[in-house]
Amino acid sequence: MAEESDEVLLDSFVRVVWDPDGAKKVLVEIGDPMWSPVAIDGEQVVDVAQGSNIVGVRNFPRGNEAHKLTFTLCRIKDTLDDAFETRMNEAMALPRDMRDIVFSLQSGKAWRLKNAAVKSWPTNQRERLTKQNLVILGGEIVAEANAPQPGAGAEVALYADVGISNGTLEPLSLWSNSGTGSMDAVQATGANQPVAIARSMRSGVRVGGLYLPGIAGNYGSVPDTGGLDFSGNFALSWQGKLDSYTPGTKYCLVSKWTAAGNQRSYALFVNPNGTVELQISTDGTAGGVLTYTSTVPTGLAPLTLATLVAERTGSNIRFYVATDAFPQGELFIPPALQLGAVVVGVSTAIFNSTAPLVIGATDAGTANLMRGYTLQARAQNDHVNSPTATGCWLIFYNAVTGATSVIDMGGTNTMTLNRTSVSPAKFVNGYRAQFDGSNDRMDLSSPLQLVSLSGLTLAWYGTLNRVTGLNDLLLCGTNDSTQPRSLLRVDGGDLKALIRRTDSEATATVTFAGAAAQYDAKTLAVSINYAAGTAALFVNGVLVASGALTSSGTTDATSSGITRIMAGVSGANAAAGDVARVVIIQRALDLFEMAALHTTLTTN
Repeated sequence: MAEESDEVLLDSFVRVVWDPDGAKKVLVEIGDPMWSPVAIDGEQVVDVAQGSNIVGVRNFPRGNEAHKLTFTLCRIKDTLDDAFETRMNEAMALPRDMRDIVFSLQSGKAWRLKNAAVKSWPTNQRERLTKQNLVILGGEIVAEANAPQPGAGAEVALYADVGISNGTLEPLSLWSNSGTGSMDAVQATGANQPVAIARSMRSGVRVGGLYLPGIAGNYGSVPDTGGLDFSGNFALSWQGKLDSYTPGTKYCLVSKWTAAGNQRSYALFVNPNGTVELQISTDGTAGGVLTYTSTVPTGLAPLTLATLVAERTGSNIRFYVATDAFPQGELFIPPALQLGAVVVGVSTAIFNSTAPLVIGATDAGTANLMRGYTLQARAQNDHVNSPTATGCWLIFYNAVTGATSVIDMGGTNTMTLNRTSVSPAKFVNGYRAQFDGSNDRMDLSSPLQLVSLSGLTLAWYGTLNRVTGLNDLLLCGTNDSTQPRSLLRVDGGDLKALIRRTDSEATATVTFAGAAAQYDAKTLAVSINYAAGTAALFVNGVLVASGALTSSGTTDATSSGITRIMAGVSGANAAAGDVARVVIIQRALDLFEMAALHTTLTTN
């Protein structure tokens, strides 16, 4: 058996759904990082009948089919404590009963394992990466006509088949996007514009990055230190995704460069013609600036995950481009192509400015602003693959959503995130759909009909850019085209659920004050028990408030059928922020199920 250091994480190509006819709990999602993939071993337990001459008894072996389903999950967390807590919570949330399982491929091919039960679930962790080994025993396997999809009667979720999968925008057979956003998305059919889809960085596992909107005031900065002053060989490296590699105006990726006070040292740019440019200043002034440009453009398509490098060795300037991902812990540059010919420069010293090291701009976040995602960035005092180089190496792919700073790999430099209140810079971990708060929204093209239901659960996991005013997160049904049937809302930071069981009754509102904060990633949810006439609000899987409905019973037979994310009736109260997952379940989940749902939303 290989040592842990030899193990390689793989993306799951199989979806495993527990209880496909009921709660539809997703045990493994397509794209989940795995230590070992889903495997299925079958056997037939055979009993051989003794010989008999009795009429009607046939002397041949009789068998009972049995199968074993095994896999090892990985969850990537930010600290050892987080990893330990995650694996404990996930182990506690595993089902202890017997249900069917459906496992399916992205193509829709699916199979059902009948009468399955979880036999064992030993857990371990490799530093911040959890390891959960599941062994599930079941009976017969049969072909499944249709893979269980999040949809009517079960779940509607912003992953896999309903908008986002492995960082790409899927053909939206279920969702219609409306709005003006276009960052990291493709054109929707018809007249609707897509909302902005923030694709995640990937390096063998599901990861995130630093999102910069290209707006002044949004950048990352590291205070000036002597370790950022270079004289001889040096390299500037950046990895991420740009909305364009032929931008309308010059993008700066990494810089120590402030024109005010003549505090210029070095900067790495992408030019409008697609070439990569290195600038250095010998004395901090504009007159002392030396400019070196790659002899050919990158030729990269928008939103390509790429590494761009400029290095000086002696008097030679080399540019590199790579589009391969790489595992955590390897040297910064993966196998790369030199971008054009060597550019001959000079080996002159670089001015030791007092400017901070800035990611995504020059001049303290006011000029040459880039738009896109940064996975990592590095400024170092030797060639790019030098094992002894020092400087500052910033990694963002596992930064916590909502964080405001990151410590570099050497533990000596801290990058602070500077941001504005409108379309702010942020750390994004995982896949996100972005909404601008003006007219972006997502509608389910075949809305859920809330007819004759005894319960309903709405859950939303994401980050809000603002909490002031009315922000409608999840709308499910209206009564008369003006009043919501069920709506999850943030009102000035307070979480509210607006609920009507029938057309004619007054809207019941359940409130919990101070539930949401700007840039704070949370699970906000409501469990509605129509039959009992009650509703309960949950924040991060914890019950925080409850209240009475106007009446009790099942929902009536009228529903205009609208299912919408990040806007209310007629598009009113549009919310601004990132949405990771939305789940709608047509029954009321209990306390334990709500806690488990929060774990599922935030760790899968």
